[in-house]
Amino acid sequence: MVEGRLYDYTESREQQRQGSLFFGNTSKKVTAQDLVDEFNAEGNAQLRLAFGSSSNYLDYMNERQDLIDSGGLQAEWWDTGDPLFDPETGAEIINEGDPNIDYQQQMETLSEGGYNAQYAMHQLYKKYTGNSHRDSISAENGDQYRWNGSSYVRVYTEPTDSFAKALVPAVALAVASAGLAGPLASAIGGGAATATSTAIANGIVNAAGQLALTGDVNFKQALVAGLSSYGYESIANSEAISEFGDAVNDAVSSQSLSPLNEAGINVGSISDIIDVNPFVNAVSQSGATEAVLQGVF
Repeated sequence: MVEGRLYDYTESREQQRQGSLFFGNTSKKVTAQDLVDEFNAEGNAQLRLAFGSSSNYLDYMNERQDLIDSGGLQAEWWDTGDPLFDPETGAEIINEGDPNIDYQQQMETLSEGGYNAQYAMHQLYKKYTGNSHRDSISAENGDQYRWNGSSYVRVYTEPTDSFAKALVPAVALAVASAGLAGPLASAIGGGAATATSTAIANGIVNAAGQLALTGDVNFKQALVAGLSSYGYESIANSEAISEFGDAVNDAVSSQSLSPLNEAGINVGSISDIIDVNPFVNAVSQSGATEAVLQGVF
């Protein structure tokens, strides 16, 4: 170690959930021992994988600091010195902390230019790791990281199983709820949605979705119970509602959106979700003139 030497260190963001390489960087002065501590820190696994040993990392940081001290490399490469402008007025921004001005995109564009201009840093990184500064490195779990000059930034976080397990049922119920409320409102309203029928339909569908998320009852059971409680037995017991509820239940239990796709419940498309004739007949018996279980999202 070089006694008394201070190094420009751009702080690690390996542990952040997900961020931008070109926004949010901070730099500080550290000692050689600080660098060794950072290298061995629990949260810097990618740093150890890339450099292999603390001595190799220190060799890189010493050569990097030589370049910084000689003016051949800019430590805070994101600070290009270029002015920022208010996107609405075109005026130069004086106070970058103004919460009313969104300047992050400008900052990222300028910072990317500053990063790309650090040729010496890129060559040094490749020399000590064999990696290109342009490429992300991927962890075994799919997370991706970029090099900021002295440490890594996590720029992409792969969704975890627990996240997906929570997300998929919620998405399935959201798609189903959004698509079903309109047709139900028309059916309840006698063929045309009214303020009252819309309120009732939204209440039934939303309550069914919320109850299904608790796991106490499934979506189909909650939907049928809600319709029956308002006296819409013919709609509740129709084959169409049964098949619709089964598709949603399958999506929730299997933690897959495939059952919804197979039923034709597709985000961004208009399609028949099931054979609507039994539903139309049931609605007709309850006094409604039309109901279309179509256009689900």
